[in-house]
Amino acid sequence: MSRREAVIVCHCGIDGCLRCIETKSFANAIKLFPTNDKVNEANNAYLASTGNPVARILSENNPHTGSKEKGKTLQHVLNLSTGCRVMLRKNIAVQFGLVNSSIGTLHSIIYAPGSVPPSLPLYILVHFPNYTGPCLIDYLFPIVPTTENWTKSGTTFNRKQLPVSLAHAVTGHKSQGLTLPKVVVDIGEKEMSAGITYVELSRVPKLTDLMIVGYFTKQRLEDIAKMKDHRDKLAFIQKYWPRR
Repeated sequence: MSRREAVIVCHCGIDGCLRCIETKSFANAIKLFPTNDKVNEANNAYLASTGNPVARILSENNPHTGSKEKGKTLQHVLNLSTGCRVMLRKNIAVQFGLVNSSIGTLHSIIYAPGSVPPSLPLYILVHFPNYTGPCLIDYLFPIVPTTENWTKSGTTFNRKQLPVSLAHAVTGHKSQGLTLPKVVVDIGEKEMSAGITYVELSRVPKLTDLMIVGYFTKQRLEDIAKMKDHRDKLAFIQKYWPRR
């Protein structure tokens, strides 16, 4: 099998370039997409495919019109089910590896007596493989709702929500800094920001752990080189780290 065949899946079918047995090894891999719409579509499709009950959890907002606003990190609507993959959206215990973008598996959603979705739960129990600190029970860490504030057009908004998001699919931007065992990448039709394609393609340590869905043209790569931010970075590198 050639290097090209090892990483690219054609539109012509699942075994057009990768053998079926190889694509199956990517079944649980995180998927990287260029837009939030594609991420939401993929995450919702995953929840539907499991057949598990889904808790639709709504944030608490003050003023209530804040529910229509896009917060800094906390989502207004959060759909979760047991067994789903989640990403932490804030630093909680940096010294133990529990930081923004940490990925774990949701074990339980704990509510107060008489409370049910869409109300906020007391906490959720999540298993974070890279967490090295003390746990509540069976390697599970409790994540409680947190509050964030932001100001828009002179109005200060306040939102309370669980600081997590679904992570079966994420944007390339949110994948920055992650090292993943396997990844499926859709680089999209254009560069959403300078360097984002490189970020997406470099999340795994081995080429054989990378799968690119769909085709991209040579022009797609040439357009990256023409971006002003890319040219500025290249000029900076050539100035301060000249070839010897």
